[in-house]
Amino acid sequence: ARIPGMNEICNKCRFSNAMFLAQKLFPEIVDFWPKSWVLPSQYKELKSTMKGSRLTFIVKPGDGAKGEGIFIALGYDDLFRRLEDHQKKFNNLDVVVQVYLEQPMLLKGGYKFDLRIYALIQSVSPLRVYVCREGLARLCTLPYKAPSQNNVNQVMGHLTNYSLNKQSDNYVWSKYDQDEAGSKRTISAAFAELKRMGFDVDQIWRRIDRLVHVTFLAVQPMLLASSLQLMQEHGVPRRWGYDGGAGCFHIVGVDVMLDKDGNPYLLELNASPRQAIE
Repeated sequence: ARIPGMNEICNKCRFSNAMFLAQKLFPEIVDFWPKSWVLPSQYKELKSTMKGSRLTFIVKPGDGAKGEGIFIALGYDDLFRRLEDHQKKFNNLDVVVQVYLEQPMLLKGGYKFDLRIYALIQSVSPLRVYVCREGLARLCTLPYKAPSQNNVNQVMGHLTNYSLNKQSDNYVWSKYDQDEAGSKRTISAAFAELKRMGFDVDQIWRRIDRLVHVTFLAVQPMLLASSLQLMQEHGVPRRWGYDGGAGCFHIVGVDVMLDKDGNPYLLELNASPRQAIE
């Protein structure tokens, strides 16, 4: 059985709310979560705190998937103009606004990428999380350039989503597991390149381990509440879904992006992560 509540917590808006609270309570620990706002509930706060800002923002629909509906805004004025256009088009404003990581780690050729980390949640209480030492690196199909008026709509240079980039003529299909040329390749293949670039990949893994475990500590209360509610509704013994003895578990995709110094930043969670390299 899958752990109850995991699909709900992976909704971008719900997850962002959980991370916002965790970051507010423990800012020095939850330092891997980009500054974010959930709209419409934090609309006024976003306007007041970011007024006049020249930061770049990325906006993601709360229930979106496969990169659909994501857009990038250059500064405060552009952000609110685009938000108004989005609201008129979709008649809602259920989105997450996030500060954009403008200096990401780049692989050979100057391509931006993210990492799909696989985490096994064996139980909620006590919390047992295991991080797989293999996963996927997903690359853009256009070389990265810092966001500007000239390239802000070139999504295949900014968004790493496989569903978007596989449509590009520049997409390179991996021919084998350790292929270092593919637009979607194993993490071990990507990390082999980072190692040649002089990065300590063991240290990067330690940072990722910390990110994953702190993230699931942040969402543990919501998962615990979902498990308790389901058990009460069905009269299931309290041990179900807790110690893992009854076979309750969940494999979650944890999407991470590295900055130019090798520090990981959390993008989102995926409750039903694709595991194929094709």
